[in-house]
Amino acid sequence: SYEAGNAVELARFDDYWDGPAYLDGVVAREITEPTVRLTGLRTGEFHMINDIPADRMEEIKADPAFQTVSWFPLNFDFINMNNDYEPFKDPKVRIAFDMIIDKEQLLQGALWGQGAITASPSYPTSASYDKDLKNRAQDIEGAVALLAEAGYGPGDLKIVFKATTNYPYHIEAAQILVEWFAAAGVTLTIEQLTWADWLSQVWVNKDFQMSMMNFFGLWEPDFLYYSLYHSTGGFNYRHINNPKIDELVTEARVTVDPAARADLYKQVQQEVFDKAHDVVIWFRNGSIAGQPGVGGLDTIVHPNGNALNFHKVWLKA
Repeated sequence: SYEAGNAVELARFDDYWDGPAYLDGVVAREITEPTVRLTGLRTGEFHMINDIPADRMEEIKADPAFQTVSWFPLNFDFINMNNDYEPFKDPKVRIAFDMIIDKEQLLQGALWGQGAITASPSYPTSASYDKDLKNRAQDIEGAVALLAEAGYGPGDLKIVFKATTNYPYHIEAAQILVEWFAAAGVTLTIEQLTWADWLSQVWVNKDFQMSMMNFFGLWEPDFLYYSLYHSTGGFNYRHINNPKIDELVTEARVTVDPAARADLYKQVQQEVFDKAHDVVIWFRNGSIAGQPGVGGLDTIVHPNGNALNFHKVWLKA
């Protein structure tokens, strides 16, 4: 059964090719508030939860009342700039904004070090991952100079950063960014949105200047790059329109040779980076916590790092 926005109930299928699951069924509930998830775990309302808040990870791991599993990576997080909005039509401004950011400090301050910084959105285990793509170092002075080249002096830019309370670490990241951007003469104002409002304003209506989101890109690069960066991509809410990227991802779709295909995606990564269409920040660790009575917790995470598989999970007597 399925209840929109609340829960889905799954029943065991005894004719599954790999044998029936151990459990009779699983009820998955949609709990977006991290504190509610943790409270439900502590009270025994939930057998397990996923996405342990980064600032509570060490506490939960050290608590003998729970068992935990963590893995790398779950997804990547990236700072979005509306490429169809002034001043972000100018790549100099987008690059300057990238230069304002110290990704490692942001990782430690907002995500408590639960991940690793990256310049590429391709998963590190994917053949398409460009390990030679290096993050821009923080350079406030250089960013100010580049903004001046684009025609913006100190105090000229006032940007609204829309972040959702669904991801508290996005709010914390934005708060850190405010100080750095102020040092570069840019006023950054945070607008906190519920998940529903963020989806409506940013995702659907594309009514934003800056924002931050995560993406479960999976190991396969076609879904990642076509949907996020092609001009007609279903997840291209940042108004990215780059003919070179369109050509590369379209060619990659019909390229059979794995090495040639991987090279095309590496070229896409380079173009995204060179034009700073987004600022890819980090790969985030995945995590789940369970009651001691949950068996097989370590079998739940799918090899792709995104999905959860309850086939070999059971409840201890």
